[in-house]
Amino acid sequence: MKKLSALIALSALTASVMILQSCGGTDAAEGGGVTAAADAGTSSEPSYIDDLPADLDFGGETVNILCWADGHAKEIYPPQSGDVVDDALFERCVNVEERLDLKLVTTPLNIEFTDYLGAVKKILLSDENAYDAIYMWQYDFAPLAVDGFFLDLSDAPYLDLTKPWWAVDYMKSVSVNGDRAYFLFGDYTVSMLGKTTCFMFNKDMYADVAGDPNGLYGTVLDGVWTYDRLLSVMNGYYSDVNGDGVKDKGDRYGMTFSSGASTVEYMIMSMEGSFSSRDENGLPVLTGATERVVNAIDRVIALTQTDNFYFGKDDPIGTDNAFAAGQLGFVAGDIEDADYFRKMEDEFGVIPYPKYDESQKSYITNVHDMVMMTALPANCTKVEAVCAAFEAMCSEGYRSVAPAYYEIALKTKYIRDDISCQVLDLLHDTRYADFAYVYNYGLESVVTITRNMVDRGSNNYTSWFARNESRLKGKVDKMIQKAAST
Repeated sequence: MKKLSALIALSALTASVMILQSCGGTDAAEGGGVTAAADAGTSSEPSYIDDLPADLDFGGETVNILCWADGHAKEIYPPQSGDVVDDALFERCVNVEERLDLKLVTTPLNIEFTDYLGAVKKILLSDENAYDAIYMWQYDFAPLAVDGFFLDLSDAPYLDLTKPWWAVDYMKSVSVNGDRAYFLFGDYTVSMLGKTTCFMFNKDMYADVAGDPNGLYGTVLDGVWTYDRLLSVMNGYYSDVNGDGVKDKGDRYGMTFSSGASTVEYMIMSMEGSFSSRDENGLPVLTGATERVVNAIDRVIALTQTDNFYFGKDDPIGTDNAFAAGQLGFVAGDIEDADYFRKMEDEFGVIPYPKYDESQKSYITNVHDMVMMTALPANCTKVEAVCAAFEAMCSEGYRSVAPAYYEIALKTKYIRDDISCQVLDLLHDTRYADFAYVYNYGLESVVTITRNMVDRGSNNYTSWFARNESRLKGKVDKMIQKAAST
């Protein structure tokens, strides 16, 4: 217990400002004389302040932000609702508007998702300049940067991408050449926090089947939560609940994932199954069927074939509903799923995806490819106003919105135990982006093709990549060439 307490204390001291407050509300300080606010969600004095000029005034300029649907528009500027996160976002936007003398307008297209990409391309190719920023999904829109649709923001006015409210390393990973920033990821919304992937486990069921849930937390914080440990703790979960003598979706299992689930690639990448790397010039290289990738795929297939795993490809369990009903011991999802499970009768906890083995240096936490990002059209005519607005929104979001979501909504309202709070910090600190995954759909599903192999129970990634290697690497070369010319 002393070791566990020391690890928790260390995590609290080394986390970023939005996680400096512990679940009990203790304050912590960071170097350089900067101290976290006692109440980050409500304090009128920011813990960190941006470097925007005090007299910056845009004379009532309107910043028009295009979104797909109402829900996405509200992720940036929701109405006041009494919800702690929505109200923090609302107040943040009002403060930015007053401070910079501009108006933030979010416009949802509200069209079919399948039509959205084409509609945005049409807008970006027009000369109307109707929208000054585009708020969109990573997985479908990242490839647009290499086609010259967006501005390089690495040296844009008023944006200081070295500040802690920007996810700097993640933005570099998403960039083709690593030194340009076409997409803004940061604390102007809670999308990146919510889309951080994790395991959740039913603590009551774990206590019945495997032992003290705190023992599992200790395994995680000791750095030895591995694939083999997952297999071990899942032993004994299966129970023929409906008594029909058949393994079906009416029974209890250790875990499941639906056919085609993104869990497959997150499991692989969390076990250091990287599909790409960077060369000495910081340029992306597809690494293909490495021994680790092939072995990780084999392990995911083996997991689906254990007695304690339900893999009904033709008759899948509704994963979230089954977990909430106490039918699954573990579920792999995103942090934002905690909202869905807050009405569960059973207690649940949060842990990372498992490592490959104990020799793996750290956990690897992926971000779901539907994470939202912002880009400026290449023909944007309000670059200064847009960049100043997002710097201010992100700065204040770091002080108020992220803590409201992370500290209050998640760590207090949804997550039900103190150690899960520390694991959330661990997840935040181990986030990772694989270039091949970010650009997966422009690279013939080089990562997500593994879902099909897990579905079939047959790992042919080595032969698949060998057949497609020349063409895939040619596509990466074209991306690099395009990126160099934009």
